[in-house]
Amino acid sequence: GGWTHHYHIPLVRVDPEGRCAVMLVYGRKLVVLPFRRETALDDPELSMADVKTGPGSSKAPVLASYMIVLKELDEKMDNVIDVQFLHGYYEPTLLILYEPVKTFPGRIAVRKDTCAMVAISLNIQQKVHPIIWSVSNLPFDCTQAIPVKKPLGGTLVVAINSLIYLNQSVPPYGVSVNSIAEMSTCFPLKIGKVELEEVNPHLCGGRVETHFRKHHLSVHPTEIRTSISPSSAVELNTTNALANYATGEEVQEGVKLTLEGAQASFISYDRLVMSLKSGELFVLTLYADSMRSIRSFHFEKAAASVLTTCMCVCEENYLFLGSRLGNSLLLRFIEKEQSLLPVVEEKAAPKPDHPSKKKRLDTLGDWMASDVSDIRDLDELEVYGSEAQTSLHIASYIFEVCHYM
Repeated sequence: GGWTHHYHIPLVRVDPEGRCAVMLVYGRKLVVLPFRRETALDDPELSMADVKTGPGSSKAPVLASYMIVLKELDEKMDNVIDVQFLHGYYEPTLLILYEPVKTFPGRIAVRKDTCAMVAISLNIQQKVHPIIWSVSNLPFDCTQAIPVKKPLGGTLVVAINSLIYLNQSVPPYGVSVNSIAEMSTCFPLKIGKVELEEVNPHLCGGRVETHFRKHHLSVHPTEIRTSISPSSAVELNTTNALANYATGEEVQEGVKLTLEGAQASFISYDRLVMSLKSGELFVLTLYADSMRSIRSFHFEKAAASVLTTCMCVCEENYLFLGSRLGNSLLLRFIEKEQSLLPVVEEKAAPKPDHPSKKKRLDTLGDWMASDVSDIRDLDELEVYGSEAQTSLHIASYIFEVCHYM
């Protein structure tokens, strides 16, 4: 009468602040293992032999574990896809990506956008775990969630045909990486356009532009030069291009990019390396405005590497690419000096209100205005200006193969 097969692979996640660990078992339960945080345990000279780990000891490095049944949080919570801890929360906050009712590509005409996510706050002292954030109607082909580090925070939800950024405090932002996403989801997505060209006879370089359905994003790409030197060094020139917005609708052409089986790891708070199932390496940059709201994604094709099964950052400036079909690589990446170029973004002039709808106020508006467009004195307008000046960051990376096995 018991279970004879185990179809769910356990997932283990550790809080980035080192407060607890969580393991997903049987696909429906969470085991929470709180960590004891004491200064004595942080001392490197203190060995584990000096710490009493008996059942009755109060100095054990871990506290008593407990279990969370997902059905008790939400009866619709089933078919868990991924669990990840989020950055920047006062208490350990766990994101759960799941699919309440499953579907498949042949049924998306009837049922689509079946995935959802919730974030639960873990109070490990009182063993309570309320839901503090939830998002529904995500694309059905979501495969994983990647937590974004501070100061941006939030998470990247990776789907086979799209990439979505979610944050509790800002609106969601997503792009489609191929033409299938337009038919397979109703989630509001921008259109991503990928242009590839042969730069090196050994490796493929490329340019990636991003276009919007309603807002056109004009990007001036920089040529990517990829070369292999005798010391097995790969130089990658990337440009963090800032966007100039204009109205208009663009038609998507020649997009051949899928994120199925992709592996990714952050190398900085706004930049991550992504390896596709074809072995191509991309550097993805997240562009945020002054309110830390993501405005665009920028892909740069780096090179072709091994078919990556797993990826992680080892210490600082070291990236490990694990592969079960080829040699696993340990790469060392070095960021060159960045140069800043000024970029001026012009703001569109607001439409004037109809005279009958505009209230005639005192003369306060002549000397106190909250918006630049409300300033009537031309001298003051010249001082304040109507343009926003930002900077263009040009970064260059060098990837060196330190070891392979």
